[in-house]
Amino acid sequence: FFGSRLASTAYSSTGVLLLGLVANPAAVAIYSLAEQGYRALQSVFFPVTQSLYPYMAKERDLRFLARVTAGCVVTALTGSLVGYIVVPRLLAWLFAPEWAGAIPVINVFLVAIIVHVLTVLAGYPLAAAVRRFDVANRSVFYGAAVYGIGAAAMIVTATGTPLRFAMLLTVAEAYVLVHRLAVLLPPAFALEETRNTDRYPQ
Repeated sequence: FFGSRLASTAYSSTGVLLLGLVANPAAVAIYSLAEQGYRALQSVFFPVTQSLYPYMAKERDLRFLARVTAGCVVTALTGSLVGYIVVPRLLAWLFAPEWAGAIPVINVFLVAIIVHVLTVLAGYPLAAAVRRFDVANRSVFYGAAVYGIGAAAMIVTATGTPLRFAMLLTVAEAYVLVHRLAVLLPPAFALEETRNTDRYPQ
């Protein structure tokens, strides 16, 4: 678990540092601004995901998890759509025109937050229900590897930009999500089928 937290930090919080190796300060500032907004959006869902984990470990209620996931995804999607409309106007009002370059990066992070919400809910809450914590931990290492390979390629070729690093973070999160769903959904379906049999015996 401790190692997975380090791996998560490695690919989710080092973008500014790595981008600084290949980009100018203005590009780093643009990425940093967009990333801070992404972090703020993550904090909105943090209390939900943290409180859901012990409940799922005890109750293993996959239907409840599905309802919470749907609600969080709808909330994230709505927030992203609002952000897509409002952020350009807000930046134009608060900052100089040079900050307009942050808009495409922010838009990528608005997609990333939807992926992130799904990834987190498909992590420890789902893993707790099916008793496969190893999957939740190991998947983060794979995501860090994807991010590390992509970041290394951009650094070596000096092609890193704020937009590309934002896209790379989204890809890494999406890879973690796909891995978790691929491994955890089959036992989740089996668990739900067993619970249905217990509720409604033939």
